[in-house]
Formats: sequence, structure tokens, C-alpha cells
Amino acid sequence: MSFSWLSTKIGTEATIFAGFDVNTKNEDTDYQSGASFHLDGTVAQHLPLFGGFAGAGAEGFVYEQISADTGSGATLGSFEGHTYGVGPVVSYAHKIGKYDFAGEV
Repeated sequence: MSFSWLSTKIGTEATIFAGFDVNTKNEDTDYQSGASFHLDGTVAQHLPLFGGFAGAGAEGFVYEQISADTGSGATLGSFEGHTYGVGPVVSYAHKIGKYDFAGEV
């Protein structure tokens, strides 16, 4: 699920994306990763540049595994991963002919 707001007057963007992942069992290794939840967010400013739009801002994310890994292949035990991060983001979008191109780093 995601929500995004972009002001066409001032070029400010705020986006949030939430996801829930459920994994299936790998029968060859008798291993199943636990379910996980992740939340990603972006705040950026977009400005006209070379006939397109350049953006710069910050992104952050949270990843939480909410159930344990299972099966005899789970040699680390009932591992539950988690990580958090924040960093810069740069993007550019431009129309070439009838196609829209966009990239983000």
C-alpha cells in the first residue's frame, strides 16, 4: 500500500509505502523464511532541469521480520532479521517522444 503527495506548484513530494511479505517453504533445503513487514518513505524537492524534472531529498526504511525462520535448513535457528536505514535520493524524469523516462539513485 502506498500514499504519495506531490505539489505541482512547489514541486515537493512526500511518499510512504508499506508492505507485508509472506514466504513459501523451499522443499529442497527444508527452509522457510519468516514473514516480514517493511515501511519506506521519501521526502524530495523536484525542480525543472533540461526539459525534465530533477529531484533531491531523503529516503528512509524500516524492515522487520515478524515471524521466525523454520525448518531443518534454518541452521542459524529461529532468526528474525531487522534493519533500518536513511540516506539521500536523487532522481530525474524526462519525456522523450511519447514515452516517460525516470531514474532514481
